[in-house]
Amino acid sequence: MEKHFCTDKRSIRYQIEQQVVPGISFLPQPKHIMICSTISFICLITIGFSILGVSASLEEIWIDYKGANTTFTLNSDINDQVYLYFSFSNYYQNHRVYIQSQAYKQLSGNDLEYGDVNKYCQSVTLNSALYPDQIRPGIKLDSVAFPCGWMAKSYSAETFTILDSAGNRIPIDEKSIAWSVDTSQKFKNLADISKQWIDVTNEHFVNWMCFSSTSKWKKLYGKISPPLRKGTYTLFVNNVYDRDLIVSNGTVTKSIIIATIAGIGGRSMFIGTLITICGFAFLIMAVVVYWLAFKRQQNSIKYATLDFDWK
Repeated sequence: MEKHFCTDKRSIRYQIEQQVVPGISFLPQPKHIMICSTISFICLITIGFSILGVSASLEEIWIDYKGANTTFTLNSDINDQVYLYFSFSNYYQNHRVYIQSQAYKQLSGNDLEYGDVNKYCQSVTLNSALYPDQIRPGIKLDSVAFPCGWMAKSYSAETFTILDSAGNRIPIDEKSIAWSVDTSQKFKNLADISKQWIDVTNEHFVNWMCFSSTSKWKKLYGKISPPLRKGTYTLFVNNVYDRDLIVSNGTVTKSIIIATIAGIGGRSMFIGTLITICGFAFLIMAVVVYWLAFKRQQNSIKYATLDFDWK
């Protein structure tokens, strides 16, 4: 078959066939690198210091507790929305067996049989496997636990009350503390709620079932409307949590966190410090490129002025 070649040098077909398509080869010059590095340095330093400044202005007070109550002192007024967290340290919610010990289909409101949940919940499938204080009156011990599994069984039912120095109770708003998708879709009660040993739509329970990836974690307990005046406060803890669960050396440190947040989240110096370090790295790059370019220019001038005698 006779091949027909394009002869119009202006057409794309001709350029492709003759392999003369123009290409772009970007060879950055030292001045381009220095300009880009300097601009990156200015932007990152500005962002980094801004984040550090905002983070430093936020409040975050850690209060360790072991017994039923403890006291703490605020050295200044807090005029922003206060978020109350409870934190466990040395508590491994990320243990593989622990995470797998739950039945997601059951938690979404399905009344499953023993054979359907036993492969997930294993040793905590029946109500008889629960702690005595978790078994409500009227629940059959030989029935399937709703919810089943170690994650549900290990739920911390601690409640917190804060009193000021005058003995007045500080209101804690415990609503809207969990993700709306969890409360509306993932966690649902049975049609007959009397079969349950706990309300799975309780937002504290929902937060507990969202496992953490490290051994030190915190979960939102509630919100306190401002202002919170400086002074001495007493923290009362009810239903003190003391379970023999998956922990290291049998010790768990429990804390309450009083914190404020901003658009960047809670108080954390890590992100701002990291961005600032990256900014200084670009500054160092600009200085190094400038020095290398200067040395190259000096060498070019040196060799250009030499009088070579080729005879």
